[in-house]
Amino acid sequence: MYRERAGRRGNSTVEHDQHRQRPPMKDEDQTYLSDPKQKKGNRHTIIALGGRISEKYLSAMHPAMLEIPQPDILAPTMSDQASKLPNPPIVEAILDIDCDMPPGWQLESVEASAREVFRERYPKFRTQYFQHHTIEGKADAPLAATVRHGIAAFQFLHDDEKQLVQCRVQGFSFNRLAPYTTLDDYLAEIRESWTTFCALVSPVMIKQIRLRFINRIPIPLKNGTFDLDQYLSIGPRLPDKNSVTEMRFLNQIAAQDKQSGHTMNIVLTTQPIVLTTQPDDGKQVPIIFDNCVIASSQSHEPDDWDWILKIISELRALKNRVFFESVTSKCKALFQ
Repeated sequence: MYRERAGRRGNSTVEHDQHRQRPPMKDEDQTYLSDPKQKKGNRHTIIALGGRISEKYLSAMHPAMLEIPQPDILAPTMSDQASKLPNPPIVEAILDIDCDMPPGWQLESVEASAREVFRERYPKFRTQYFQHHTIEGKADAPLAATVRHGIAAFQFLHDDEKQLVQCRVQGFSFNRLAPYTTLDDYLAEIRESWTTFCALVSPVMIKQIRLRFINRIPIPLKNGTFDLDQYLSIGPRLPDKNSVTEMRFLNQIAAQDKQSGHTMNIVLTTQPIVLTTQPDDGKQVPIIFDNCVIASSQSHEPDDWDWILKIISELRALKNRVFFESVTSKCKALFQ
């Protein structure tokens, strides 16, 4: 597992708090395309960010609005030919599907059956726990602290732990860690795992779908400093570069796509500088680019895979735009 940051955020396994059909828009690890339909101009929106198996699912087992000035790079200034990244910066890709569960449902009730149905494809198993602390204060009483803990998810992993599915209290997750190829390669497995999850849990309704890509961008360090402007078009900027040297930062951007209502959440932060035996110019500042896009709130039936795939495709296109609007040509060259 990737363990260069402390804490855990969301359903990622990164310690930070991954017959095929090809949609027209590729992932940032593969390609970005110009969008002839994008409105021209020098301003545009940054776009987001019961354990009994049911026969209903067994039958399907196999088959804020924020505008930020940016260069008009979505205008048709390049050909429709794909520009590929042979060595993508993706550390982990996560698909989350949150659900309304049946009344009185407990995650513990499906542990035995879930381990049985996932064992062949995901032989490793582990339990993820949560602990929630609450401190309440009143004017006429001392502070009262309470602790709530329990099981957050059952995780089923490949032997190499590079791929896993999660049965969570809130729903389903699919995680793929590096090496990551393209989402097309995992869609069939996502569908089968989702169908298995639905057969186990019988979720009442889908509440939310999220697609999240955690990228690690190593920016070269020169003379003890790095120039963020050469690699990223977003992020914090110093008021006076001549007298101040940037050491570390944590930056978050939340925005909404006006047309679809989908939202995006970008987190940029630095990691400790990688010390090497090379000269100073060989050192790097690792930048974490956490790119999460979230479908606009809309409940839907959990057995409608065509609708789920449509939402995933929309989120995929949006997160690609977010990524490629946010990095420069010099940054893309790092992954050629």
